[in-house]
Parts: sequence; C-alpha cells; structure tokens
Amino acid sequence: MPTMGNLQLVCRFVNRWKNDGNNAEFRRLIQVVRDLRAQA
Repeated sequence: MPTMGNLQLVCRFVNRWKNDGNNAEFRRLIQVVRDLRAQA
C-alpha cells in the first residue's frame, strides 16, 4: 500500500519523462512548466 506523500499520479507521457530520474529535478521541471503556463 502506498504511503501518503509518496504517491504521484501521472499520465503515461509524464511517467516516461520522469522515468528513474531524480525526484527533485522532476519537481523543478514541473514548476518550469507551471511558470510557463502562468505567463501564457
């Protein structure tokens, strides 16, 4: 059973993008996407 706070629901594209990478880097990239969307 997953531990709360240790679960990320992602689509197949994002799951592939995240792959086995560093979680901190993944979160940083997601923030970049959010910032770009906010500017649009």
